[in-house]
Parts: sequence; C-alpha cells; structure tokens
Amino acid sequence: MHLIKEQIFSAGTDINEIQFIKKIYEIRRIPEYFLRLLHAMHEFALPEEEKEETGIIYVSHLGPVKQVHKYVDDLLTYPPEQCSPAYFSQSVFNAPVAFLTKHLNMNGSSLSVCGFQSIIDSSILTAYSWLKTSYCKRVLLIFSDDISDISGTISSLTGLKLFQTHHILLLENTDMDSTDNGNEFTVKKLIEKIKQQHNLCGGHINDIG
Repeated sequence: MHLIKEQIFSAGTDINEIQFIKKIYEIRRIPEYFLRLLHAMHEFALPEEEKEETGIIYVSHLGPVKQVHKYVDDLLTYPPEQCSPAYFSQSVFNAPVAFLTKHLNMNGSSLSVCGFQSIIDSSILTAYSWLKTSYCKRVLLIFSDDISDISGTISSLTGLKLFQTHHILLLENTDMDSTDNGNEFTVKKLIEKIKQQHNLCGGHINDIG
C-alpha cells in the first residue's frame, strides 16, 4: 500500500473566509463543515484523470454533529412531519462524502466510517481490501470531525479525542510482500502513523502486514 500524497488542512475557518469560499463554489446554503471539507479537497488537488478509479472513505467519530443535533432538537420540539427534511438529509453520517462526490464529480466507490472506537483501524483495513482486490486503483482517506461547541462538549464529557484537522491521504496498491521502503506502508504501520499524528494510541492490528 503506497502513500502517494498526504496533506493536513485546518478545520477552523472564520466567517469572512466562509463567505469567500461560498462565492468560489457558488454554493449559497450549505453547512460550514461540508464547505470546509470541499475546500480542503479542492486544495488537495486530485488530478481529474485519477478521479474515475478512485474510491473515497470518509472517517469521522461524530459525523456532521451540528446537523445531527439540530434535527434531534427539532424532533423534541415539533411533530416529525414539521421537521426539516433538509436537516435530516444533512444529519446522516454519509452526508459529507455524498456532498463531496457530487461536487467533485467523483463516481467511484464511497463509504463513511463513523464511531467512537477503532475507526482508523477499520477504515485503513477497508482501504487495503479495496486496493488488494483491485476494487479501485486508488483510495482517498479523509479523517475529519465537525469541530464545534457541541462536539467539544461531547469530547470533554466522554474523553473522546476528535480529529482536529482535515487529514487527507491518497493510497495506491503495491506489492504487500515487498520491503517497506519510502512511502510504502503495511496496514499496521499506516494505522500507527495516523494514530500518532492524531495523538491516539498505537495500532491494534497485529496479524496483517
């Protein structure tokens, strides 16, 4: 598994920058979190010729947490038929990756991996299986959390360590039996690398690579 490209982008964006980004992409109404992810993906600059055979795996502990909170809050306040379908569609965990594939014109395989535990392990194992079976030529891994007052409260109450940046990696298949060299990674070493970068514990996968 070869790491072709890796970039880390700030998750924080002030209101003036958000308005500027909206003008760039001519998008009027969209959650700021999705807009920041879209901008990070454009800055990552995946070549057009590589998009068709590239899968996307979005990895997040909480998903679009502000939209989830808004929809649940509305359910507690109003009857279900009076709750906004737009908030519901933006509250599901696959919403960011669906938004990205649409606006980036990517038609390959896409997946969201969300949860409190082992999401780095699960996502990298999935990327490995996609590449090893030639399900796709390349895989974009996106590690990202919606940083907000709500996610901060959840983190402080549970001790959950969130992704504080938009961390994007582009992986390609290589001979997994060859010697680790340069940007070539076994599954275990890539898991350890990502966890170290996000100040999380070491990898749990001991039987592959």
